[in-house]
Amino acid sequence: MEEASIERLSALSDELDEEEMRLRGLYEQAREDEQRHLIKGMIRRVAANSGSVGASISAHKDNIPEHFTERRLPQDGDSDTPGPST
Repeated sequence: MEEASIERLSALSDELDEEEMRLRGLYEQAREDEQRHLIKGMIRRVAANSGSVGASISAHKDNIPEHFTERRLPQDGDSDTPGPST
């Protein structure tokens, strides 16, 4: 997950959220205790994976270089960037 793009990690997070909701629906419909127990274990694994993906997303955001997150201000003599209106 460390090499995955933040966009791919976000998509994976969405997919895991959808899977957790699907499993919760199955859990409510399950009639037997054994089925509910198995589904509950699956929900826990999906939730753990979701947490790992969330941590990776946070790590990606923390590692974005500062110059990518700050708005670039025009410099004197920078002819390509319009300066403030006067």
